[in-house]
Amino acid sequence: VKFETLKFTYNKTKTGYVDVKDLLVDNKLDLVLTIAEVTEGLPSYITPKTSPYTVTIEIKYDPVTGTLTATPDKENSTFVFTNEYKAVGDVTFEGTKTVEGRNWDAENDIYDFEIFEVVTENDTTKEVSVGTAKNNADGAIEYPTINYEYDLANNKNDLGTHVYKIYETSTSANGITVDPNPPREVTIVVSDNDDGTLNVEKSEGWNAVNFVNTYGAETTVNLSAKKDLVGHAFDEDFTFSFTLTG
Repeated sequence: VKFETLKFTYNKTKTGYVDVKDLLVDNKLDLVLTIAEVTEGLPSYITPKTSPYTVTIEIKYDPVTGTLTATPDKENSTFVFTNEYKAVGDVTFEGTKTVEGRNWDAENDIYDFEIFEVVTENDTTKEVSVGTAKNNADGAIEYPTINYEYDLANNKNDLGTHVYKIYETSTSANGITVDPNPPREVTIVVSDNDDGTLNVEKSEGWNAVNFVNTYGAETTVNLSAKKDLVGHAFDEDFTFSFTLTG
């Protein structure tokens, strides 16, 4: 940043210069200036972080030599203005829950889901939970919004590829068998649009993270009978066969 040069004269009128003759006291003037960044008009994603600076310029006139000097009390390298850039973006998966084998029960057909991000740290890959979800009465799964930030000033950098696995965490019960298929997988690639927003590129299927449960009722019954032999003592070596027909 280069400011306009400050120009001074002593008892001399010149365009673009300030005559300081009448401002000097004992041939000296301390001119105090404030240097500040104009923040009006800055984009919302640019945040100024530097307070204004104060600089005193000592102006001296030497009547013996007829020279005029102007000396600031700070070096130009002192004046550093720092702004912070921040960009954000997000994604919300979409999906539905259905039950095959019977009618949908809006009150009781509520199931649980969890999203994990696949991350690698120190050559070890693991799955880290980033949120849970339930379906609503209509079967739509209300996945949580996943937020991304690019804010180096605060050590946040979500640029790059993110791989997610989505599981149904409900257990089979009451005739319902939870979806036996592997977890659904979605890949997100995040990049900076250079305007305070992040480009969130979604893989196919991000808006169809669906799960299908099946219903089937079953039960068992045990039948038993007693065998009697009339006219002879029952011998354990005797063998009899029976049939069950319907």
